[in-house]
This record gives sequence, C-alpha cells and structure tokens, in this order.
Amino acid sequence: LVQETDSKTVMDALTRHRVMLEDTGYIGKKNGELTSAILAALRSRNAHTAFLWVKGHSGHPRNEEADRLAGMGAAKAAGDDVQLAVPDSLRISGAKLLAISQKLAYRAIRDLKEAKLAPRPSATANLSTIVEDLKVACGYHATDAAIWTSLRKKDVTREARQFLWKTIHDGFMTGRHWLRPKMATCKICNELDSMDHILFRCSARGHEEIYNLLRETWE
Repeated sequence: LVQETDSKTVMDALTRHRVMLEDTGYIGKKNGELTSAILAALRSRNAHTAFLWVKGHSGHPRNEEADRLAGMGAAKAAGDDVQLAVPDSLRISGAKLLAISQKLAYRAIRDLKEAKLAPRPSATANLSTIVEDLKVACGYHATDAAIWTSLRKKDVTREARQFLWKTIHDGFMTGRHWLRPKMATCKICNELDSMDHILFRCSARGHEEIYNLLRETWE
C-alpha cells in the first residue's frame, strides 16, 4: 500500500518522528490523538505501507480530489464523528521518563488540568457570536479551535492577542463585573456597559467616526 500526501509534516510524524512522538507521549503535539490512531492502524496491517510525497496544488488528480473533499469537510457546520479508539493490544500510553524534559512534564500536567476545566459560559456565548458574525460577513464557518488558533498567528501582536483573549473570556472589569451598579451602566446609552456594547453598540460621540476611519484604513 502506497499512501500519497502533500504534507511532509504528516509523513514525517508517521515515519521519521514516530519514535520520538511515542516516547514523549505526544505531549504538546497538535493532533496527537489522531497520529496515535493512524500509527495503530498501520501496525494492525499484515503488509508494508509506504509513503510518497507529492507536490500540492500541482494538478495531481488524486491530490486535487483530496483537497476538494477536505474543503467539503471544512465547510460542514458540524464535524464528523471520527472513531479514534485504539485497541489495547496496539495502545502505547504514557511517556518515557528518559525522553521527556521538565518543560514537557509541566506541559503534560497543565494539559491534564485544562482538560478538566468546564468551559466558561461567557466565552462559549462570545465564540458563538463570532462564528455567526464570520458566517454572515465572510461566508466562512469557523470552528472554536480555529478562532483560538488565529490568536497565536505571527501577524497578531502580543498586546492584540491579550486583548482579544480577555474580551472573548469576558475578563475586563466592565458591566456586570462592577460591584457598584452605577458603574456597570453606560451613562450615554443607559445599557449594561459590556465590552460588546463599548466596541460595537455605544452611541457615544466619536464612536462612529472611529469605525469609519478604521474601515477606510482596512479597505
């Protein structure tokens, strides 16, 4: 069986970096669970499997068809339920102490703690709003994971990243977070002074002018 792919990252993870990933328990690695399931499926075969890299977007018929199917999958409102369960006989769990560093160990502990945290209601609501607004404005269906990943792009400054993260999590001391009721209400609009109101809905003088200037700069 020859598997063709235009992703050297995927091919290397399943070949050159396989031992390292398994020895470190996929700690901090994106799509670690998926990589583990694929490796288990490869081990379950009774024949050899080879990988062949092909150049993407070069007219390769099977690669072009794979891209088309991937695009259809990305456009779905809800992802398919992909079974990633690995049989016990093929499961490689944990990490080797000789292979991990103190940094990786701390990362594993942090990941375990984060997995147990319940999603914040305010963040869930804000993410839903962002998803719907992107769909209306751009015709693009973004996932929650894609939104969080976008904040870590190199073109997003550290200050902007922190501001957006706190805004999505409703972490600023505005609106309902104020203990004094008079401070929680916009004095101009007489509405709850949330970050959403401040950025998009407030009728304060200069608000519309700022957004017009921003629109001109963007265009």
